[in-house]
Formats: sequence, C-alpha cells, structure tokens
Amino acid sequence: MDLLYGDAEQLANKLRQSVMAAGFLVNIAVAENFHAAVSLACGRLGVSVVPPGGEAHALGRLPITALQLTPETEGTFAVWGIRTCSELAALSETDLIARFGQTGKKFHALACGTWPHLLFPMEPSFDASLIERMELDFPVEELERLLFLLSRMTTTLLERVRSKARSIAALRIVLHLDAKSQHERTVRPALPLQDTPTLLKLIQLDLETHPPSAAIVGLELHAQSATPYRAQNGLFLPQAPEPGRLEVMLARMRKLLGDKRVGSPELTDDHRPNAFRMVPFEPLPPQRNERLLSSIPIALRVFRPPQMVGVTLTNHTPMRIFWAGTGYVVRQAAGPVRVSGQWWSETHWCREEWDVRLENGSVERLCRIAYDPRSRCWYVQGTYD
Repeated sequence: MDLLYGDAEQLANKLRQSVMAAGFLVNIAVAENFHAAVSLACGRLGVSVVPPGGEAHALGRLPITALQLTPETEGTFAVWGIRTCSELAALSETDLIARFGQTGKKFHALACGTWPHLLFPMEPSFDASLIERMELDFPVEELERLLFLLSRMTTTLLERVRSKARSIAALRIVLHLDAKSQHERTVRPALPLQDTPTLLKLIQLDLETHPPSAAIVGLELHAQSATPYRAQNGLFLPQAPEPGRLEVMLARMRKLLGDKRVGSPELTDDHRPNAFRMVPFEPLPPQRNERLLSSIPIALRVFRPPQMVGVTLTNHTPMRIFWAGTGYVVRQAAGPVRVSGQWWSETHWCREEWDVRLENGSVERLCRIAYDPRSRCWYVQGTYD
C-alpha cells in the first residue's frame, strides 16, 4: 500500500502535521513492538521510525526514564550506575530475575524492545444484539397466536445466549398496538434461565395478568443476559425446588392474588408491630457452610389475628391466664414493654407486652401476651419455637 499512502515515515509525518495543526506538540514513533514505540515517543523528539529488528539499537541511547519505571526501580538502577537502556540490556537477565523476580524480566525485555504487547479485541456489548423484532401483516388479538410468535423469537434469543454460555436474566416485551400506542411488560425471573418453555410460560402468565388494550401489529423482545446460576447443594441441606417451576408457581400466584401480595416479606424501618412490605423474591446464595443451620435464633410464631385471653393480675403482673378454655399458671414473666406510635393519625397504636412461661401440669408454653389500653383487652401475640 506504499504507492497509495506512502511508507511508514511519510504516514508518521502526515499524522504529526495534522495533530500539530490542531495545536498539539507531539512525538511519533513507529516500531513493530508496541512498548518500544511508546518508549521512543517519550524519549525522542519528532518522528522516529524503527526498522524491523532494530528496537534494541534504537532504544540503546535513551535514558531508562523513557521505560516508565517506578521511582524506586529508577533509584536502584541509579545506585548501580545504570543510566541508559543499552546499559540495562547488557545486564544478565538471570541476575535481574534473582533480584527483582519476574519484574526484572520485564525490565530487561523493555530495554531490549522485546516485551510483548497483548492485544484484546474491543467487542460491542453483547446485550445490544439481543433484540428480536417482528411486524405483523394484520392485527392479532388472540393470546394463543401471539404466544406462537413469541415462542419463535424467544428460541432465537436463547440460541444466541447459549452460544456465549450465558442465560437470560430479563425479557422486555414491547407490543405495538393498533391504536398507535405501546404496551410494555418486563419478565424478570429470580434466577437466570435457559429454558424456553419456562420463559414462555412466564410471558403468558404476565400477559394474562396485564393484557394489552388493543390488537397487536408489532412485536419486540429485548433480552438481558447474565451468568448462569450454579449451586452445589449439601448432603444434609433440604432440597430446594427447581428454579423454573418455582418461577411459574410465583407467576400463577401473582395472577390470582396480585403483584403486591406475592414475594418475600421484608421488615420496614418502623416501630409499628409486624410492619413489613413485599419485595420480589430473590433466592439466597448457596450456603457453603452447613454449620450455619445450627445458628438459627429463636423465632416468634405470630398469630393472625391475635387470640383473646383472660389474665389475672397481682401487683400489675400476670399470674394466671385463661387461654382457649384452659387455665395456665405464669411461672416466669418479663415486662412490661410499652410501645406506641403514630399518635398524630387515626392509625395510632399502643400496648404493653409481656414474655411469659406458662404451665398447666406437664404442658409448658413460652409466648408473648399484650394488653391494649384502648380496648382494655388481653391477647396472645404469638408463641416462641
């Protein structure tokens, strides 16, 4: 290509003139070795063109500061009397490795112009290609016909994903409606999936729960990939349900009960008793240590609704409790713990809580009782496991 564009020196001069015309003062070096070209550009003014195999000779007169070494290494070489790259290249590579380790091998190769440069291809984002589009010849209203088309598109996306050893973490469905509008839904499994029937079933349940408002004239599927989920179950751990079946079951429950009533309960930052919210289900990472099962704390099994009881007090302390037609003697009691909140609204609440150990013959129960001053009633909040 020299007859069309000139040789390496001509190209370097044209590049330098173009950059200097933009207001920058630059040095340009051309060499077969990348690190040698960088060192020459840092140590020489103007344009430097190194013939093949002449890197060591071209670098010989440069100071070792052109190799971009650390200040500690430059100080060590200065104590040794090493000033130029040729003096560093003349040292024994074995002796440098003995004193600096593998870093010494790199120093010697940089001075000789032989340190390799590994090139990594810059590939576009993989998720940018995970898009499937389809325009329909006539509007479609039936969900069964729509699922047939979505099945083909989902299979195509999964083939691309599997070719990269990845899974689908989310699917965004964009339906172009006949009313010149769009209907968008996102299916996001708790775990990345590679199963076409499971993904298609999740799409079907979501569209049945949130159907489009008009006939469909176009489809789009946007997938988001992720690393496949791998879990090694322990010998003494309970068997977890299959992720695909669990996702389908949760989707069916959301269809029947609503999106806000299915998920994982999460405690809120609130002093109100039993205050929680529902968040999307996310399985815990696999436990690598089975001994964690032995560290489960004591739990309070809450009654909903609370069970009303009769309480006999002595010196403002519960002594006997009548619960579900049975009388219990309070052997131990801890309390009262007075809690209240939201006094400024109609949903204000207050109560006194006691942790008690009840006994009736050979039957013992550890539970929490509470007294509501507004209704003047005692009730059992829950029992301890």
